Amino acid sequence: MSIEKIKKLRIMTGAGMMDVKKALDASNGDIDEAIKWLRTNGIAKAAKKSDRVAAEGSIFVLKNDDKAIMLEINSETDFVASNELFISGSTKIAKVILNSKVKSNDLDSAFSLSVDNETIESLLTNMTATIGEKITLRRFVIVKGETGIYKHANSRIGVIVSGKGINPEILKDVSMHVAAMNPEFLSKDEISSKKVQEETALAKEQLSSVLEGKPEKVQKNIIKGKVDKVLSENVLLEQSFVKDPSKKVKDLAGSGTFKSFIRYEVGEGIEKKEENFAEEVAKQMQK
Repeated sequence: MSIEKIKKLRIMTGAGMMDVKKALDASNGDIDEAIKWLRTNGIAKAAKKSDRVAAEGSIFVLKNDDKAIMLEINSETDFVASNELFISGSTKIAKVILNSKVKSNDLDSAFSLSVDNETIESLLTNMTATIGEKITLRRFVIVKGETGIYKHANSRIGVIVSGKGINPEILKDVSMHVAAMNPEFLSKDEISSKKVQEETALAKEQLSSVLEGKPEKVQKNIIKGKVDKVLSENVLLEQSFVKDPSKKVKDLAGSGTFKSFIRYEVGEGIEKKEENFAEEVAKQMQK
């Protein structure tokens, strides 16, 4: 088998040297048939990885003139986040979904979209086979209208902030603020009565020694003050702006309005399997 064909097939598929040789042998040197062979075997390899937990990966955030998209693509280890195939494949997926009519988190529709003559589902499967780790599209959100986007340098946190009548640079700065401060609510109006009750019960417990012996009215005011402070610290519009603490975020709106924010962090909410290294080595030795 010629070195030129081996090199060409490796460049085209990203597969390893031995797999490339096997594919060419199995297809009598036909490049197209060899690619099919690799994909067929790649799908088999990827299937074996389907039960693994992919809780690492990256956040990707893009926008065009009409809307913004943010998606989380997971891998099994954080090393893969710097893999060129992972980055290029994930960026293609983000662009295709952004320019489609698919709605937020409609994964089934997203998987059927076409990327370079294959579906997103097929691309993810082939990325899994080539990279050697389970690669999954976990979630994505699309926000229409005026938006500011931010992705942290480590690619593990991303934010979209939407508004109306607000300078684009302000929207971008506030998205950076959200990444840093991680607020829970946009405004006080979003705070549920259940959340207030939970914080009130917690404040009573924390302030028990302070409240002891004080009149009931004074106790209520102390508790309310504590609860208001805690809740305000988790409300975006009430937070001090990170780039200028003399201002609150709501002061940056001018005559405009902040409408929403969405913050993604890699792996949040995924239960990771903790492995004991010594036990893992022992398991491998027994195989």
